[in-house]
Amino acid sequence: MGLTMRDIKRRYALRATALCAALVLMLSLGLCAPAQAFAASRNIYVGDIVRLEIASPPYTEEELRQKFAGFEIVDIRRAADAWFLSLRSFDPGEQSIMLGDTELLITVHSTLDDIQREGIFLGSGDIAEAGFFFPWRIAFAVAAALFVLSGAFFSVRMLWRRKTKAESPYDAFLRRSAALSAADANYFVDLTFYFKEYLERLFDIRIIGKTSTEIAGELGGTGVLGAALPEVRTWLTECDRYKFAGVESSAGERQGHYALLLQLTEKIERLRLVPQEFSP
Repeated sequence: MGLTMRDIKRRYALRATALCAALVLMLSLGLCAPAQAFAASRNIYVGDIVRLEIASPPYTEEELRQKFAGFEIVDIRRAADAWFLSLRSFDPGEQSIMLGDTELLITVHSTLDDIQREGIFLGSGDIAEAGFFFPWRIAFAVAAALFVLSGAFFSVRMLWRRKTKAESPYDAFLRRSAALSAADANYFVDLTFYFKEYLERLFDIRIIGKTSTEIAGELGGTGVLGAALPEVRTWLTECDRYKFAGVESSAGERQGHYALLLQLTEKIERLRLVPQEFSP
Protein backbone atom coordinates (compact mmCIF):
# COMPACT_ATOMS: atom_id res chain seq x y z
CA MET A 1 0.00 0.00 0.00
CA GLY A 2 1.45 3.41 -0.94
CA LEU A 3 2.07 6.20 1.54
CA THR A 4 -0.16 9.22 1.50
CA MET A 5 1.05 12.79 1.83
CA ARG A 6 -0.25 12.88 5.41
CA ASP A 7 1.82 9.81 6.36
CA ILE A 8 4.96 11.32 4.86
CA LYS A 9 4.47 14.61 6.78
CA ARG A 10 3.87 12.66 10.01
CA ARG A 11 7.15 10.73 9.56
CA TYR A 12 9.11 13.94 8.95
CA ALA A 13 7.54 15.51 12.06
CA LEU A 14 8.52 12.51 14.21
CA ARG A 15 12.10 12.59 12.91
CA ALA A 16 12.37 16.33 13.55
CA THR A 17 11.06 15.88 17.08
CA ALA A 18 13.58 13.09 17.81
CA LEU A 19 16.43 15.24 16.41
CA CYS A 20 15.45 18.20 18.60
CA ALA A 21 15.30 15.96 21.70
CA ALA A 22 18.77 14.59 20.93
CA LEU A 23 20.17 18.13 20.54
CA VAL A 24 18.63 19.24 23.84
CA LEU A 25 20.13 16.19 25.62
CA MET A 26 23.59 16.85 24.16
CA LEU A 27 23.47 20.51 25.17
CA SER A 28 22.37 19.66 28.72
CA LEU A 29 25.21 17.16 29.10
CA GLY A 30 27.66 19.67 27.74
CA LEU A 31 26.54 22.32 30.23
CA CYS A 32 26.50 19.99 33.24
CA ALA A 33 29.94 18.52 32.65
CA PRO A 34 31.88 21.78 33.32
CA ALA A 35 29.81 22.37 36.47
CA GLN A 36 30.60 18.89 37.76
CA ALA A 37 34.27 19.27 36.94
CA PHE A 38 34.33 22.60 38.79
CA ALA A 39 32.64 21.08 41.84
CA ALA A 40 35.05 18.13 41.89
CA SER A 41 38.09 20.44 41.69
CA ARG A 42 36.99 22.74 44.53
CA ASN A 43 39.73 23.40 47.06
CA ILE A 44 39.43 22.29 50.69
CA TYR A 45 40.20 25.09 53.14
CA VAL A 46 41.02 25.21 56.82
CA GLY A 47 37.91 24.33 58.84
CA ASP A 48 35.99 22.85 55.89
CA ILE A 49 34.17 19.60 56.65
CA VAL A 50 35.12 16.75 54.30
CA ARG A 51 32.68 13.85 54.04
CA LEU A 52 33.96 10.40 53.02
CA GLU A 53 32.29 7.06 52.38
CA ILE A 54 34.49 3.99 53.01
CA ALA A 55 33.57 0.33 52.65
CA SER A 56 33.25 -1.11 56.15
CA PRO A 57 34.26 -4.84 55.99
CA PRO A 58 38.05 -4.20 55.93
CA TYR A 59 38.02 -1.58 58.72
CA THR A 60 36.74 -1.04 62.22
CA GLU A 61 35.98 2.28 63.88
CA GLU A 62 39.22 2.09 65.85
CA GLU A 63 41.30 1.51 62.69
CA LEU A 64 39.64 4.44 60.88
CA ARG A 65 40.27 6.76 63.82
CA GLN A 66 43.95 5.78 63.74
CA LYS A 67 44.24 6.30 59.97
CA PHE A 68 42.64 9.76 60.18
CA ALA A 69 44.40 10.77 63.40
CA GLY A 70 45.70 13.92 61.67
CA PHE A 71 42.15 15.23 61.32
CA GLU A 72 39.42 16.21 63.72
CA ILE A 73 36.70 13.59 63.31
CA VAL A 74 33.45 15.53 63.54
CA ASP A 75 31.25 12.50 62.99
CA ILE A 76 31.73 8.80 62.26
CA ARG A 77 28.89 6.38 61.75
CA ARG A 78 28.26 3.07 60.09
CA ALA A 79 25.33 2.36 57.79
CA ALA A 80 24.82 -0.84 55.79
CA ASP A 81 28.25 -1.90 54.44
CA ALA A 82 30.00 1.48 54.60
CA TRP A 83 31.48 3.97 57.05
CA PHE A 84 30.53 7.64 56.71
CA LEU A 85 33.13 10.07 58.08
CA SER A 86 33.02 13.84 58.51
CA LEU A 87 36.51 15.34 58.91
CA ARG A 88 38.11 18.75 59.15
CA SER A 89 41.55 20.16 59.80
CA PHE A 90 42.86 23.51 60.96
CA ASP A 91 46.43 22.82 59.77
CA PRO A 92 47.07 23.64 56.09
CA GLY A 93 49.08 21.14 54.08
CA GLU A 94 48.85 17.78 52.35
CA GLN A 95 48.12 14.54 54.19
CA SER A 96 48.35 11.02 52.76
CA ILE A 97 46.16 8.18 54.03
CA MET A 98 46.58 4.60 52.83
CA LEU A 99 43.31 2.70 52.45
CA GLY A 100 44.37 -0.77 51.36
CA ASP A 101 46.27 -0.34 48.07
CA THR A 102 44.80 3.12 47.46
CA GLU A 103 46.49 6.32 48.58
CA LEU A 104 44.10 9.12 49.55
CA LEU A 105 45.63 12.61 49.32
CA ILE A 106 43.83 15.43 51.11
CA THR A 107 45.25 18.93 50.65
CA VAL A 108 44.02 21.59 53.05
CA HIS A 109 44.47 25.15 51.74
CA SER A 110 44.64 28.40 53.66
CA THR A 111 42.66 31.43 52.55
CA LEU A 112 45.70 33.61 53.30
CA ASP A 113 47.64 31.82 50.54
CA ASP A 114 44.96 32.77 47.98
CA ILE A 115 45.28 36.51 48.63
CA GLN A 116 47.45 37.90 45.86
CA ARG A 117 48.67 41.09 47.54
CA GLU A 118 52.28 42.23 47.83
CA GLY A 119 51.74 45.86 48.79
CA ILE A 120 50.42 47.47 51.99
CA PHE A 121 46.71 47.36 52.73
CA LEU A 122 45.57 51.00 52.85
CA GLY A 123 42.73 51.96 55.15
CA SER A 124 40.20 54.73 54.78
CA GLY A 125 40.12 57.99 56.77
CA ASP A 126 36.36 58.37 56.46
CA ILE A 127 34.34 58.29 59.69
CA ALA A 128 32.24 55.17 59.86
CA GLU A 129 28.62 55.25 60.86
CA ALA A 130 27.63 54.34 64.40
CA GLY A 131 27.25 50.61 64.80
CA PHE A 132 24.49 48.63 66.39
CA PHE A 133 24.33 48.97 70.18
CA PHE A 134 24.05 45.58 71.79
CA PRO A 135 21.91 45.41 74.98
CA TRP A 136 24.61 44.08 77.30
CA ARG A 137 22.47 44.27 80.42
CA ILE A 138 19.91 41.92 78.93
CA ALA A 139 22.68 39.61 77.73
CA PHE A 140 24.26 39.50 81.20
CA ALA A 141 20.87 38.79 82.80
CA VAL A 142 20.21 35.92 80.37
CA ALA A 143 23.74 34.55 80.92
CA ALA A 144 23.28 34.67 84.71
CA ALA A 145 19.96 32.86 84.45
CA LEU A 146 21.50 30.18 82.22
CA PHE A 147 24.39 29.81 84.66
CA VAL A 148 22.04 29.25 87.58
CA LEU A 149 19.91 26.79 85.64
CA SER A 150 22.90 24.83 84.35
CA GLY A 151 24.41 24.75 87.84
CA ALA A 152 21.19 23.36 89.27
CA PHE A 153 20.95 20.81 86.47
CA PHE A 154 24.49 19.48 86.96
CA SER A 155 24.05 19.41 90.72
CA VAL A 156 20.91 17.28 90.44
CA ARG A 157 22.65 15.08 87.89
CA MET A 158 25.65 14.57 90.18
CA LEU A 159 23.40 13.63 93.09
CA TRP A 160 21.53 11.18 90.90
CA ARG A 161 24.77 9.57 89.75
CA ARG A 162 25.84 9.12 93.35
CA LYS A 163 22.62 7.28 94.07
CA THR A 164 22.88 5.13 90.97
CA LYS A 165 25.52 2.43 90.98
CA ALA A 166 27.98 2.80 88.09
CA GLU A 167 28.15 -0.02 85.56
CA SER A 168 31.22 -2.19 86.10
CA PRO A 169 33.57 -3.13 83.22
CA TYR A 170 32.36 -6.73 83.44
CA ASP A 171 28.67 -5.74 83.27
CA ALA A 172 29.38 -3.42 80.35
CA PHE A 173 31.17 -6.24 78.49
CA LEU A 174 28.31 -8.66 79.06
CA ARG A 175 25.72 -6.16 77.86
CA ARG A 176 27.59 -5.12 74.71
CA SER A 177 28.79 -8.59 73.70
CA ALA A 178 25.33 -10.11 74.16
CA ALA A 179 23.93 -7.57 71.68
CA LEU A 180 26.21 -8.82 68.88
CA SER A 181 24.77 -10.95 66.08
CA ALA A 182 26.64 -14.13 65.13
CA ALA A 183 25.61 -13.53 61.50
CA ASP A 184 27.50 -10.23 61.35
CA ALA A 185 30.64 -10.31 59.16
CA ASN A 186 32.52 -8.24 61.77
CA TYR A 187 31.49 -10.46 64.68
CA PHE A 188 35.01 -11.39 65.82
CA VAL A 189 36.28 -7.83 65.26
CA ASP A 190 33.62 -6.31 67.52
CA LEU A 191 33.80 -9.12 70.09
CA THR A 192 37.59 -8.76 70.39
CA PHE A 193 37.26 -4.99 70.70
CA TYR A 194 34.77 -5.29 73.58
CA PHE A 195 37.01 -7.84 75.32
CA LYS A 196 40.07 -5.56 75.02
CA GLU A 197 38.01 -2.61 76.24
CA TYR A 198 36.97 -4.67 79.27
CA LEU A 199 40.60 -5.52 80.07
CA GLU A 200 41.66 -1.88 79.65
CA ARG A 201 39.05 -0.62 82.09
CA LEU A 202 39.69 -3.46 84.51
CA PHE A 203 43.50 -3.07 84.77
CA ASP A 204 43.91 0.57 83.64
CA ILE A 205 46.17 -0.32 80.69
CA ARG A 206 46.25 0.45 76.96
CA ILE A 207 46.09 -2.66 74.72
CA ILE A 208 43.72 -1.73 71.87
CA GLY A 209 45.72 -1.74 68.63
CA LYS A 210 48.43 -4.08 69.97
CA THR A 211 49.23 -7.65 68.94
CA SER A 212 48.29 -10.71 70.98
CA THR A 213 51.89 -11.09 72.18
CA GLU A 214 52.06 -7.45 73.29
CA ILE A 215 48.71 -7.78 75.06
CA ALA A 216 49.93 -10.87 76.92
CA GLY A 217 52.99 -8.90 78.06
CA GLU A 218 50.85 -6.02 79.31
CA LEU A 219 48.52 -8.36 81.19
CA GLY A 220 51.43 -10.30 82.65
CA GLY A 221 52.69 -7.11 84.23
CA THR A 222 49.51 -6.78 86.26
CA GLY A 223 50.36 -9.91 88.25
CA VAL A 224 46.68 -10.85 88.54
CA LEU A 225 45.76 -13.31 85.79
CA GLY A 226 48.24 -16.05 86.58
CA ALA A 227 47.09 -19.33 84.97
CA ALA A 228 44.42 -17.52 82.95
CA LEU A 229 47.04 -15.57 80.95
CA PRO A 230 47.76 -18.41 78.45
CA GLU A 231 44.02 -18.85 77.93
CA VAL A 232 43.66 -15.16 77.09
CA ARG A 233 46.50 -15.36 74.60
CA THR A 234 45.09 -18.53 73.00
CA TRP A 235 41.64 -16.99 72.62
CA LEU A 236 43.02 -13.82 71.02
CA THR A 237 45.23 -15.86 68.65
CA GLU A 238 42.25 -17.94 67.52
CA CYS A 239 40.25 -14.79 66.82
CA ASP A 240 43.17 -13.38 64.79
CA ARG A 241 42.91 -16.41 62.51
CA TYR A 242 39.30 -15.57 61.70
CA LYS A 243 39.90 -11.81 61.42
CA PHE A 244 43.13 -11.65 59.41
CA ALA A 245 43.83 -15.09 57.90
CA GLY A 246 40.51 -15.27 56.07
CA VAL A 247 39.38 -18.47 57.82
CA GLU A 248 35.64 -18.96 57.43
CA SER A 249 33.57 -19.63 60.52
CA SER A 250 30.04 -20.83 61.01
CA ALA A 251 27.49 -19.37 63.41
CA GLY A 252 28.00 -22.37 65.70
CA GLU A 253 31.77 -21.80 65.86
CA ARG A 254 31.22 -18.14 66.68
CA GLN A 255 28.84 -19.03 69.47
CA GLY A 256 31.37 -21.55 70.77
CA HIS A 257 34.14 -18.95 70.91
CA TYR A 258 31.75 -16.55 72.62
CA ALA A 259 30.93 -19.20 75.25
CA LEU A 260 34.67 -19.74 75.87
CA LEU A 261 35.12 -16.00 76.27
CA LEU A 262 32.31 -15.82 78.83
CA GLN A 263 34.01 -18.56 80.85
CA LEU A 264 37.33 -16.75 80.55
CA THR A 265 35.97 -13.39 81.72
CA GLU A 266 34.20 -15.08 84.62
CA LYS A 267 37.51 -16.65 85.64
CA ILE A 268 39.27 -13.27 85.35
CA GLU A 269 36.68 -11.75 87.67
CA ARG A 270 37.32 -14.48 90.25
CA LEU A 271 41.09 -14.05 89.90
CA ARG A 272 40.77 -10.32 90.34
CA LEU A 273 38.79 -10.70 93.54
CA VAL A 274 40.56 -13.72 95.09
CA PRO A 275 43.85 -14.21 93.16
CA GLN A 276 45.44 -16.54 95.70
CA GLU A 277 42.89 -19.29 95.05
CA PHE A 278 43.88 -19.61 91.40
CA SER A 279 47.62 -19.06 91.53
CA PRO A 280 49.62 -21.87 89.84
